[in-house]
Amino acid sequence: MANENSRSKTLGEFLKSRRNRLQPEQAGFASSYGQRRTPGLRREEVALLSRRKALRRVLDILAASNR
Repeated sequence: MANENSRSKTLGEFLKSRRNRLQPEQAGFASSYGQRRTPGLRREEVALLSRRKALRRVLDILAASNR
């Protein structure tokens, strides 16, 4: 269990460091709502980006299968 918690914490730290590197404008979010307490992307912005990428992959796969 301790090893699982350690992995979870390590993953969390990694994801947070990556979110902090990218500014909202760089990710295509034109204007930000509200005051930001920390630099980088919010969790919900990362979730939106991941959904977009997943949808794009599915559409590419479907398009390739129709060729």
